[in-house]
Amino acid sequence: MYYLKHGLKKKNLGLLGSFLAFLFAILVIGGSVGGGNMLQANQAFKQFETFFPFIQHHGAWYGIGLALLVGLVIIGGIKSIARVTSRIVPFMALLYVGTALVIIGINIDYTDDAFRLIFEGAFSPDALKGGFIGVLIYGFQRGAFSNEAGVGSASIAHSAARTDEPV
Repeated sequence: MYYLKHGLKKKNLGLLGSFLAFLFAILVIGGSVGGGNMLQANQAFKQFETFFPFIQHHGAWYGIGLALLVGLVIIGGIKSIARVTSRIVPFMALLYVGTALVIIGINIDYTDDAFRLIFEGAFSPDALKGGFIGVLIYGFQRGAFSNEAGVGSASIAHSAARTDEPV
């Protein structure tokens, strides 16, 4: 928001910059409540709740704890973010691949049937239309919620940076 307000002011567009900074702040709040952090925190809690049913009605505490953990990492700056993600990402990748292999292993008896159904249904006209629409929908969902790209929350992490020339 700083670069919008002060950067555009240097280009003699101060009023536009102030308006855009205000608009961006409002939209980031709305986005984080409606489609960003709240949705992701809710889905994380729902998965956690599956394994620990006794926390069923304590979602607010889970959200507060999650916010505190994320806040500690972000306030620590880029080095803190890099340190934490360099430890978490390899674990996440191993967990994802490991879980997929376990699921395949548990259902190994059904792999022949699964491949037969895939190849029988994959080459029909209905499959082409449905697949195209399904891929679009699923792709947008994964793109929007797999990471923070395009959400606008990067400016929040950048706000912790210490610099003499922010613009």
